[in-house]
Amino acid sequence: MSLQGLRREIHGFEPGSVVPTTELVMSHVHPEDVAAARESQETLLERSEAVQSDTASPP
Repeated sequence: MSLQGLRREIHGFEPGSVVPTTELVMSHVHPEDVAAARESQETLLERSEAVQSDTASPP
Protein backbone atom coordinates (compact mmCIF):
# COMPACT_ATOMS: atom_id res chain seq x y z
CA MET A 1 0.00 0.00 0.00
CA SER A 2 1.25 3.47 -0.85
CA LEU A 3 1.82 6.15 1.76
CA GLN A 4 -1.13 8.10 0.36
CA GLY A 5 -3.32 5.00 0.56
CA LEU A 6 -2.23 4.41 4.14
CA ARG A 7 -3.05 7.99 5.09
CA ARG A 8 -6.53 7.66 3.57
CA GLU A 9 -7.08 4.42 5.45
CA ILE A 10 -5.92 5.93 8.76
CA HIS A 11 -8.42 8.75 8.35
CA GLY A 12 -11.23 6.39 7.33
CA PHE A 13 -11.51 7.22 3.62
CA GLU A 14 -11.94 4.68 0.86
CA PRO A 15 -9.57 4.95 -2.12
CA GLY A 16 -10.93 7.46 -4.62
CA SER A 17 -13.59 8.77 -2.23
CA VAL A 18 -11.94 12.14 -1.54
CA VAL A 19 -9.66 14.63 -3.22
CA PRO A 20 -6.85 15.49 -0.80
CA THR A 21 -6.77 19.22 -0.14
CA THR A 22 -4.96 21.34 2.39
CA GLU A 23 -8.24 22.09 4.15
CA LEU A 24 -9.15 18.41 4.36
CA VAL A 25 -5.77 17.60 5.88
CA MET A 26 -5.99 20.53 8.30
CA SER A 27 -9.46 19.38 9.42
CA HIS A 28 -7.72 16.30 10.86
CA VAL A 29 -5.12 18.28 12.81
CA HIS A 30 -5.73 18.70 16.54
CA PRO A 31 -6.94 22.26 17.26
CA GLU A 32 -3.93 22.94 19.49
CA ASP A 33 -1.59 21.97 16.63
CA VAL A 34 -3.21 23.94 13.78
CA ALA A 35 -0.99 27.03 14.11
CA ALA A 36 2.20 24.93 14.10
CA ALA A 37 0.94 22.84 11.16
CA ARG A 38 0.14 25.96 9.13
CA GLU A 39 3.57 27.43 9.96
CA SER A 40 5.26 24.20 8.85
CA GLN A 41 3.25 24.22 5.64
CA GLU A 42 4.24 27.83 4.89
CA THR A 43 7.91 27.03 5.54
CA LEU A 44 7.78 24.02 3.22
CA LEU A 45 6.13 26.07 0.48
CA GLU A 46 8.73 28.84 0.83
CA ARG A 47 11.58 26.33 0.65
CA SER A 48 10.01 24.61 -2.34
CA GLU A 49 9.68 27.93 -4.17
CA ALA A 50 13.30 28.79 -3.38
CA VAL A 51 14.51 25.43 -4.69
CA GLN A 52 12.42 25.76 -7.84
CA SER A 53 13.80 29.23 -8.57
CA ASP A 54 17.36 28.02 -7.88
CA THR A 55 16.99 25.15 -10.32
CA ALA A 56 15.05 26.99 -13.02
CA SER A 57 16.66 27.07 -16.43
CA PRO A 58 17.87 30.47 -17.58
CA PRO A 59 15.80 32.00 -20.40
